[in-house]
Amino acid sequence: MKKYAVFLALGLSLGFTSCTKCDDDTTAPEPTRTELLTSHDWRIISRMTTTSNNATGSSSTTNSYQSCDADDFIQFQASGTFKYNDGTFLCEPTFIHAFTAVWTLNTNETKIQINRSNNPLNELEILELTAEKLVVKTSRTEQGYTYTSIETYMQP
Repeated sequence: MKKYAVFLALGLSLGFTSCTKCDDDTTAPEPTRTELLTSHDWRIISRMTTTSNNATGSSSTTNSYQSCDADDFIQFQASGTFKYNDGTFLCEPTFIHAFTAVWTLNTNETKIQINRSNNPLNELEILELTAEKLVVKTSRTEQGYTYTSIETYMQP
């Protein structure tokens, strides 16, 4: 009878200790948008641009991504520094090929604001953000035309 009591006690103690792992569900918290943005460089893989004529209301969409864009990247640093680099394949030799700026997220973390001292504030609306993919929308108006671009970036 003592043998059965010992086996019963041993079985119950193993049962209780194995269940403590079941109850201890400690999953890592989801990364914040800042953590996702600053985890690595982002390399552009596509850019679609819609041009709208504000006077006539007509518009057209084109793939404005070029093969020379393939090595372009952006970087968001945790310190608030934003870096842009054209890489070695240049689309426009006369353009600025690299610059730094200051970046912040707006209050509800749906827009990235990039501010360069010699350029007005640029705003990127976040359409999608995961550990591997960033999709943003930008808009600007010049001389009666509105240009809206959807850019997709991936982890290199």
